[in-house]
Amino acid sequence: GTYTGEGVLTLDGVNYTIPMKVVVHKASLPDYRTNKNYFGAWFDQIEKCVGSEHYNRYTRDQYLNFFYDKNVNAGAYREGDWGSEPETYANLIATKVAGNNKITTYRSVFNGGSYTSQEITDYLQALVSKNIEMLEQGKDVNFFEKLMTYFLDEPSAPEDWQKLRTFNTMFKSAIDSLKDQLNDYPEVKESFVNQVSVTPFNQARNEDNYDALITPCPTYDYLNSQTERDAYHQNFNQVWWYGCIVPVLPYPTFHLDGSLTGIRML
Repeated sequence: GTYTGEGVLTLDGVNYTIPMKVVVHKASLPDYRTNKNYFGAWFDQIEKCVGSEHYNRYTRDQYLNFFYDKNVNAGAYREGDWGSEPETYANLIATKVAGNNKITTYRSVFNGGSYTSQEITDYLQALVSKNIEMLEQGKDVNFFEKLMTYFLDEPSAPEDWQKLRTFNTMFKSAIDSLKDQLNDYPEVKESFVNQVSVTPFNQARNEDNYDALITPCPTYDYLNSQTERDAYHQNFNQVWWYGCIVPVLPYPTFHLDGSLTGIRML
């Protein structure tokens, strides 16, 4: 509903009546959490806030748990080093993430490095095999509805986009080669086929880069029209958005000259 009222500001002995209006929209986040309702805040902000001398695992966990309780994942769940072996990674997901409804999203191992097609396939195969194993044990789990690959942050130069294009081409090929193993589990298969490989970028939509993207994630100033939103949604299964140092006012940012309301929105 809409709430109205007045506040009084006293300045140099003079009272000023300030009219106020607040519009509250009906909205809620689903109780069941997947990467489709993921809202993220970077966990390392707590270290920057309290200083490294006060930062430890306890303060980090308190920060993460506060956000988990609000249906926000702080930076996407990542338990240290996932391990160098695909099976180690899959076992960690099975014990730490699967069935944990506090977690909306966890990150894959792929993070800007040089990977072969076989390495990508091996990691995905380990997840598929472990997920099937747990399903056959009667455990209702879906690894891929929470999985997020975040391979490359903010590509800008042509060589960045080519690196991303190469990775995502191999990534999609690996998915295609493994998907039929999940034929007996259609919901898990759908999540596997449509899994997220998100790429944040701060630039206008460019159709020449469509083939490099799986899940585009532009800053929200580049989604500030229905035409732009429609163009993305017509070409991609999911479209994410983000804000950081950019864009600047009137968008909410972390800039010191921004409004406190905008900073709290982030």
